[in-house]
Amino acid sequence: MKESDLFNPLKKYLSGQGYQVYSEVKNCDLVATRGEEMLIVEIKVRMSLQLVLQAVNRQELNDSVYVAVPLTSGRSYPANFTGIKKLLRRLGIGLIFVRLMKTKTRVEVALHPQDPRLFNIPSRKRNIIREINGRYAEFNKAGEAAKVEKITAFKQLSIRIAVELKNRESASPAQLQKAGLPAKTGRVLSQNVYGWFERVERGVYRLSAAGNSALERYPEVIRKIPSG
Repeated sequence: MKESDLFNPLKKYLSGQGYQVYSEVKNCDLVATRGEEMLIVEIKVRMSLQLVLQAVNRQELNDSVYVAVPLTSGRSYPANFTGIKKLLRRLGIGLIFVRLMKTKTRVEVALHPQDPRLFNIPSRKRNIIREINGRYAEFNKAGEAAKVEKITAFKQLSIRIAVELKNRESASPAQLQKAGLPAKTGRVLSQNVYGWFERVERGVYRLSAAGNSALERYPEVIRKIPSG
């Protein structure tokens, strides 16, 4: 199979959509125009990183860029189709399959180009910023194995609370906030994710035996707790 074998089915399909179709224009495999609208299609006999990079380069020429690859008769989508589609969507690149059957061919548009900025989820970005702002120091190393404990903002705050409670018989969230801990201190105490805190009475907590023992594991984290 050659790339040129896919051109005629694509041309027929796009012509049926009202496009004028041209081949090999300024290194683009296929260019189609309809009034002021233009789209570019890069054609390969298989999906590859080279094809994706080629399409990314074509985005410098035009916003609407597709990649087109063949599917043989009876073959379902590639095993990694979901991942490919997600990648192309993120890049704002469209995807076309040319299904080659015994007596005919069928063009299937699996994905239209979209602005990749539409797929940013603001709430997830805010979560990242919140995590960064919640840390008072960096203790993690990029690339560490998943089993290595991560010192998150939540854990740093839990350790700060535990250290403060160790110096007191008990305390309320309001008292801890007066000592410089943030407003979310009460929520961390009530959730008690690590089992480090014990509720003495309503709104009053103390350090548990588990919490006291846990502090021995984090000397570096404790050393870097900001004063005030």
